[in-house]
Amino acid sequence: MKNYFIFHLLLCTAAAILSLAGCKPDEPVLVPELEITNDGDIGIAAEGGTALLTYKITNPAENGIITSAPEEECDWISSMDYESTPGVVKIEVAPNTDNEPRSVKIILTYTYTDKTIEDAITLVQKGAEKDEPGPEEPDYEFEAFVFIGDYYGTRRSNNELHTYTNILSSAEDITAPGATSYQFELYCEAPADGRNPLPDLGTYTCGNGSEAMTFVSAKYTYINGNGAVERDLTINDGTIEFGQDGKEYFFDATLTDSEGKVHHITYSSSVSIIYGEYSQDPHSVILTKDVDFMAKSVEATYKGTENNVMHVSLLFDDHGETRYQNIMHVEAYIPYNEEGKILPGTYNISSDHSEYTIETGEIAIVYGIEMPYGTYLEYIYYDMEGSGLNRIAWGAITKGTMNVAGGDNGTYDITMDFTTAEGHSITGTYEGEINLEGFAFTTLTGDREVILDGAIAKAECMKEGNYESIWELLIASPDGGDCIRFELATATGALPDGIPSGTYYAATDIDDPWEGEYIPGYLTEDGKLGGSLFYSDLDADGRPREYAPAIDGDFIVENHGDGTYDISFEMEDDMGNIWSGQWSGEVEVVLDGLSTLTEDRNVVFDNATATATRYGETWGGYLWEIEIKSQNGGDAVRFNVASAGGDFSEGVPTYEYYATVDNDDPWEGEYITGYRNENGELSGSFFFSDFDSDGNPQEYAPAIEGDFILDNNGDGTYSISFAIEDDLGYVWSGQWNGAFELIDNL
Repeated sequence: MKNYFIFHLLLCTAAAILSLAGCKPDEPVLVPELEITNDGDIGIAAEGGTALLTYKITNPAENGIITSAPEEECDWISSMDYESTPGVVKIEVAPNTDNEPRSVKIILTYTYTDKTIEDAITLVQKGAEKDEPGPEEPDYEFEAFVFIGDYYGTRRSNNELHTYTNILSSAEDITAPGATSYQFELYCEAPADGRNPLPDLGTYTCGNGSEAMTFVSAKYTYINGNGAVERDLTINDGTIEFGQDGKEYFFDATLTDSEGKVHHITYSSSVSIIYGEYSQDPHSVILTKDVDFMAKSVEATYKGTENNVMHVSLLFDDHGETRYQNIMHVEAYIPYNEEGKILPGTYNISSDHSEYTIETGEIAIVYGIEMPYGTYLEYIYYDMEGSGLNRIAWGAITKGTMNVAGGDNGTYDITMDFTTAEGHSITGTYEGEINLEGFAFTTLTGDREVILDGAIAKAECMKEGNYESIWELLIASPDGGDCIRFELATATGALPDGIPSGTYYAATDIDDPWEGEYIPGYLTEDGKLGGSLFYSDLDADGRPREYAPAIDGDFIVENHGDGTYDISFEMEDDMGNIWSGQWSGEVEVVLDGLSTLTEDRNVVFDNATATATRYGETWGGYLWEIEIKSQNGGDAVRFNVASAGGDFSEGVPTYEYYATVDNDDPWEGEYITGYRNENGELSGSFFFSDFDSDGNPQEYAPAIEGDFILDNNGDGTYSISFAIEDDLGYVWSGQWNGAFELIDNL
């Protein structure tokens, strides 16, 4: 039945469409239209000849007739031919022997049936010139005293041309009363010196920016004595010469404005001119410009040796010598040599890590953030367009070479010629010494099995952050035997639970290891052993005679959850030697936190009262101390929060408050984390309970991380919930609803 209904409906719809299609509306009557298409007046030389009037007829009638005639009697027009060529009227003009030009209006008429339509245009003939005219005097003569220029690279061009905006003015402030200014934008090829970009020397003609040596967006502005814009005219034609005379640069421009007035503008600098640097797009962390730099220093760091090839990180820095700082990160692979020298030769971009190669660069997205890896340029510049702060852009190197010469006497001559993934040129030089830091400090001469029989293990959390904790694991044999030390980055959690199970890999950045990485071994500036390493044969002062850093390899931890662990490792040192071993046993976890908790804690408020005290100010807001206390010494919490400004009587604003990263300067929407101050008192945000007769809590835990959610209901009552992690990784959480007593201590 349902299908039948649908079929019937379709038949009815089709019938309706066919009936509508049969109704044809009356066609509109099209009226003829006449238009002269010449661009401006018709001009003809004094010698006379044939002048052409062009036109078009839209919707012509079948019986239409075109005619033309001067508006008034004109003895210097001998004939008009409007029949031989459709759309064109040929006007024969006699020579003009007078010095003055002459003109006449031509009426074009189109007649059809009993109607007539017309259009008109002026015919202008030049006057005779018996003598050669001298150079035309400009209407305005202007000598500029102020130059303002900005360089935008190729950002404003669609065809890889480089652009420079220029202002020639009578005053620094072009909006000041009495100020005259000329603005224009030059288009040309890439600058000869990228460290001090200047337009190409030569003459620029008016254009649209599609060709080099042209100018666009030119205008003339005059501010009258009252500070109002009196003249603001576009420039339609002319030339601009940019030249050099010794160290001085000059502009010499002859420009015609939209009113036909001619302007002659000159400017000469007393020293070399400087263009503001805008070629880098401040909205992108990817380099958008070519860079040429001259490095003043280089840091060389030894990263290890594999297959007789040394991995060396080179950091070239020009220290802002070009007004904008350039730091070139180069990951080079060099034939191994016992002196640890950067060997001469040509190094090519590659990803196979063979000798005389440079690792390819890339910009990868990690947790939604763009980060550079491999070989790349770090370009540091001042954002004059937006924030007014230093910004960083990265150019990942995908092509090019680094040529290394010299080195025999300790002095190198290095030339870099690279190309980024976006096609921008990166060229640079360095001349000077290179000292390789951290080169192969292992004492091993071959592979080594680490014996940890009877060794004692201890683990201590050295640093607990928002995203990972840093643990030091020490497994030491008695009597100065074999020992290992590892610094591990783990997920945050309850510290008494110890080091999480997992396979840990070498960190690429010892200053910022990620979860699941260990910090490779290194030598500190004062020559001490740091990071993850093997050591043995301790002397009477506890200094090892045998040691090797962990540079690469897997460190495997299995935490059984009862205080015991199984650990195995196979590490490569900085000479390619392998040291490996295993250990099983109990690990003593050293705890040094404020919290007294031994497990997660549910905070329960028993007939609690609450106060909110405004006690300080922040940027545009206030500091509040919120206390919620149960009666009879029960559970209590204290939160110190930074809020937006507002009327005190309205109370603490609604927010989801997070832990601040700076207790001395919390931002709006953050709470101050718990800590012990210099007087030994518990300060900041805390959970408390089990108060003694003197009011001192026997159970407490600081707020280190988590959300404190406060809803101001607008009627003096609040809804509060929280789930907070302490400094041992335990979570204390709860909720409360009620009214605050507001106290103002400001």
